[in-house]
Amino acid sequence: MRWLVLAVGLFAIGAATGCGPIQVSSAVKRANIAMSQAQLNGWDKDCPYEITAAEGYLAAAHDLIGRSEFGAATEFADKAARLATSTQDNAARNARTRQIRESSQKETSEPAPAFPSEAPGTGGAR
Repeated sequence: MRWLVLAVGLFAIGAATGCGPIQVSSAVKRANIAMSQAQLNGWDKDCPYEITAAEGYLAAAHDLIGRSEFGAATEFADKAARLATSTQDNAARNARTRQIRESSQKETSEPAPAFPSEAPGTGGAR
């Protein structure tokens, strides 16, 4: 009877915590969906660092899955999903910052004088 209770208890603990391959496959799926959503909406263009990092974490997760290290693979896939979803918040801010930077560069860009004597304020003196 004690063995039956122990077996049922172990089964319940295993079912509650979930199986490693099942957890990692759902984490990878979440990361893939988040990255696809970022690319579909164009957020990846305004957040290249986040997307590149997410791609790296997802590649590492796949590598760990190949070595049956499901716990670490789940953590890496979760990091990839968090980074990919952060592009939604960061993309608008990054796009606005890029626009401000580009407009200020256009306003201040004057061609440099060909000769130092043509520079304003020198009066042509050498």
